[in-house]
Amino acid sequence: MRQWWKGLIGVAAALAAVLMIGWGVATPTVAHALALAPRCGLGATATMMADQDAALAHPVQANDPPDTPLGLFALDYPVNQPITFTDNLSKIPTQIDYKQYAWNWNFGDGVLASGFTLAHTFSKPGTYTIRLGVVDRQNAQNTDPNFDSAEIHVVAQPLANPPVAVAAASAQYLLVGQSVTYDARGSQAKDGSALSYTWNFGDGTIATGARVTHIFNSVGAGAVTLIVQDQRGARAVAQVPVTIAVALPTARLSANATTVNPGGSV
Repeated sequence: MRQWWKGLIGVAAALAAVLMIGWGVATPTVAHALALAPRCGLGATATMMADQDAALAHPVQANDPPDTPLGLFALDYPVNQPITFTDNLSKIPTQIDYKQYAWNWNFGDGVLASGFTLAHTFSKPGTYTIRLGVVDRQNAQNTDPNFDSAEIHVVAQPLANPPVAVAAASAQYLLVGQSVTYDARGSQAKDGSALSYTWNFGDGTIATGARVTHIFNSVGAGAVTLIVQDQRGARAVAQVPVTIAVALPTARLSANATTVNPGGSV
């Protein structure tokens, strides 16, 4: 968790403890899970946005270099067209006034800019890493030059007739350590070619295949994303919501009779 948010971790843990009292959740477990939540993924995270599309959590590999971006954008973006960038702070547990901070962008193509929401145009196709730094105008210790980052793929021209992505889940609400199955077999390629399937689980892991099973090892809430790609390279995205907890509420119902005459009471 970035230095700028250290003060929020304790608030997040306290909030989560209050919300989960009815589920019998221990506070240290919730605090630990929030501290481990990846940016742009499940949990109380900030998420970079491009034209209102959210970056996904970048898959975590054992030998990733230190400058690996935190997120990645699933779809392709056209060259020479403005893209509006911002950071979605709505999921963090304590809301802040973004105007208190300076937001510094490095778009990876040699262009630097400042502002919380702004448009940028890439002049050449390629894969770029966008980095967002934040400066606290009142407290220099809260400054974080690596607040958020995401990888974006810019193409010369988007492909026509992209595939249709359809994702389904065997469950939406899960216990930590419980397996869930995701199915993409309703997806279709409009050009008739074979599809490839990539699942981004929002916890730093991915899987491939039309039907996959996954186990979440920490609490959080967000979405699992399916990315389908046809043989031309055209992509489409579908998402299914997911909530993982250390305990789930249970419902019990009892009745003093299973049959009753008209007008009778139960």
